[in-house]
Amino acid sequence: MSEVCAQDSPLAPPPGPGITAPDAVDSSSRWAILLLFWAGTKWLVLATLLGLLVGLKFHTPNLLADAAWLTYGRLQPAFWNVLLYGFAWQTGLGAALWLLVRLGRTPVAYPMAALAGLGLWNLGLVIGLVGILSGDSTGHPWLEIPGYGSILLLVAYGLIALSALGTFSRRQPLELHPSQWFLLAALFWFPWIYSTAQLLLVADPVRGVFQAVVAWWFGAQFLWGCLAFVGLAVLWYLLPALLERPLHSRYHALFAFWLLVLFTGWRGIPNSAPVPAWLPSVSTVFAVLCVAPLLAVALNLHRTVVGSYRKVWQQPALALAVFGAGAYLLATALGILQTLPSMSRVTDLTLFTPGVQGLFVYGFLGGTLLALGRHVVPRWLPESAAVWPRASWPIWVYLAGALLHALPLILGGWAQGKALNDPALVWTDAFQPALMALRFSTLGDLLLLVGVSAHAWGFGGVLLRFVWRRTQPVLVSALKPEPIEVGS
Repeated sequence: MSEVCAQDSPLAPPPGPGITAPDAVDSSSRWAILLLFWAGTKWLVLATLLGLLVGLKFHTPNLLADAAWLTYGRLQPAFWNVLLYGFAWQTGLGAALWLLVRLGRTPVAYPMAALAGLGLWNLGLVIGLVGILSGDSTGHPWLEIPGYGSILLLVAYGLIALSALGTFSRRQPLELHPSQWFLLAALFWFPWIYSTAQLLLVADPVRGVFQAVVAWWFGAQFLWGCLAFVGLAVLWYLLPALLERPLHSRYHALFAFWLLVLFTGWRGIPNSAPVPAWLPSVSTVFAVLCVAPLLAVALNLHRTVVGSYRKVWQQPALALAVFGAGAYLLATALGILQTLPSMSRVTDLTLFTPGVQGLFVYGFLGGTLLALGRHVVPRWLPESAAVWPRASWPIWVYLAGALLHALPLILGGWAQGKALNDPALVWTDAFQPALMALRFSTLGDLLLLVGVSAHAWGFGGVLLRFVWRRTQPVLVSALKPEPIEVGS
């Protein structure tokens, strides 16, 4: 039986005595959350530009080869760190704050702490990006930011998390929405895995191959744990809100939540890892067990959206959200299949893995977070945001770019792996199937850059118009000369 899970759903009853209406708290949380979204959008544009340069280097290796800062070995980690920490996680924190405010029907707690955390986070990212491009990288995937930048990120996260948890503790409806379960898990998950990885890999590095084990573990926890939980929290709220219908079942969401919490923490060690055999075997077992929560998520999302698919073509935000949901299901299913020994023998060390990661980040996280932005920004900027959602073409360009970026790498990686396992082929000839995949993926990067740039241009224009309308009366009154009284 379907249930109403969103307290501010159009189908939900009006708030009871002492409960603040949802719209009444939007203005209180406007600037802290809006600036997190805006900062994430700018980093997304930069990350997509870096990704395009990385892709072009496969076709023209001499491109920008004279500049050490722009070599492939520095651009590639810079791209992933900017994409994950600048866009995905930073925008995810903004989404978490807004959802906790909206669902808790309470103003944001400690807004100055959130703003200070925002400033420190972006300062740490800038310092980390300069460190990576200058060659001062840690060398561990997705943890390349040097220690002096990582310290700033941890402090900044503590300030933002303080605001988020304070907002949650002041919530007025005591019953938790499914989105709040996933957000709380992500908020506690990130400092645990990030501080552990920094301690074991940077501050006091462990020896030998165990460094690779920690790095693999962190990457899996960050992607399939923290970021996945934030994206699912957005979907549990956004799809019912856009469709004006309730979430199918909070029990399916609760079932998926607890199983993901139990199983995700054991994932991450590939079968090709040069470690004791029991480590990848345990990782594979728990990855396969994640099929159960995946099916629960798929069933809940399908039964929430079924019968309303025609609306997808009419609402750009809904199209992004549905695309993000489909990308999550596909990327997670491929990630689980990749852990099977029969699959990993083909897909490990090929383009298949970055293809799945690109589908997850650009498709799932990009789709859901950008959809949430297009849904909530008009609530914050009602005077000037009415024009922005009408421009739907950047959305379709972005969706086409996300598909062209990821699917050719997945298919090309599979063909590449099959060729590498064919003893009749010369080793160099085994890379031929990957060349066409890289060409299509680079075209996808170009479309992504056009789509996110248009999105950022519209977002920035809306923001500037809003600021101008608010400051114009103040400036006019300040510049208006006062009348001079003439004595009799």
